[in-house]
Amino acid sequence: MQTIQLNNGVEMPVLGYGVFQVPPEEAERCVSDAFKAGYRMIDTAQAYGDMFGSWRAMKKAYRSGKVRAIGVSNFQACRFYDFASSVDIKPAVNQLQCCVLSQQRGIVAIPKSMHKERMATNFDIFDFSLTEADMKAIEPLNQKDTGFRDFADPNYLRRILGMFDLK
Repeated sequence: MQTIQLNNGVEMPVLGYGVFQVPPEEAERCVSDAFKAGYRMIDTAQAYGDMFGSWRAMKKAYRSGKVRAIGVSNFQACRFYDFASSVDIKPAVNQLQCCVLSQQRGIVAIPKSMHKERMATNFDIFDFSLTEADMKAIEPLNQKDTGFRDFADPNYLRRILGMFDLK
């Protein structure tokens, strides 16, 4: 398995398993099935919209050795810089959506499936590679390369703030 080195020296596999929207009663089985399929990196974020208090909780887990690296999701470059420059433990990862319309080269992929057969199929992707010509053909489809959240969009901000009881 290929890896990338994070800012804290940890080697992270370029392919992981994600539990986004896996029902809590299925999570243990799914993670166990993912390990059996060969995954060694599990993205266990429980609430992708969680902004308040989660960094403190992740720092505590990191400092206690329960996790090897912590990160954020969907931070555009300027937001990531502002955040990273103001915290004592720097995020090791900034998870972004990626597809042919929003391309990030040299990334870690985190597929999700609740079916062990699909987990195995998703894990078995290293028997091919795209040629440079393939990559050039896909490149013009890119619409943006800084993440898929527009933090200046009032509708997005209302949705995020609506997730929290701010009273």
